[in-house]
Amino acid sequence: MSVFYRTVSASLVCLSVALPAKAATKTFCNLEPGSWEAKIPGQIDGFWSVKNGAGTLTMMGRTMPLPPGQLSDGAIEAKADGSMMISSQEMQGSFPITFVKKGDLNFDLQEDTPLESKDVLENLDIEVLTGCKPSAFPRLYAEGSYQEEAGTIDFELHLIVISPSIMYGVTFGEFKGQQGKGKARRLLTFSR
Repeated sequence: MSVFYRTVSASLVCLSVALPAKAATKTFCNLEPGSWEAKIPGQIDGFWSVKNGAGTLTMMGRTMPLPPGQLSDGAIEAKADGSMMISSQEMQGSFPITFVKKGDLNFDLQEDTPLESKDVLENLDIEVLTGCKPSAFPRLYAEGSYQEEAGTIDFELHLIVISPSIMYGVTFGEFKGQQGKGKARRLLTFSR
């Protein structure tokens, strides 16, 4: 069994366990965007386990698959003024995270990717597991920069908030270092 297949299987299990039945689980499916700021921050405030899934790395004109990364911890802090911060040891700090009410996240693979559909949860997978299309869930966005051994990494984080205990998304990273420039994408599952 490939590493990617195990990763996707683990992600499917994680979502399946977190959402055993839509009727029995409180999700944020089709929650009106006008109520996101009032209803969601207090429910997602706190600590999260972050599963770093499969991804891709593009460098020197080549795109290659990235194996799943290590589990990490993250936290979302909902402040009294309505703002939120996301932090993790991996990102080496705290960054503002906000709701995005325009556009949708598309988890379907692009034709030129080295990943296979069994490597990731695509739109239909999420819909089957949750009973809702990814576009029916609230979306969060954060951006920032941090330093690693390889150099500076500028990142964007995009998440769909499925329920108070699970979020799914993607991070885009652009790094600059001694070995040159590169771009990476990685799927993430936040759970608790």
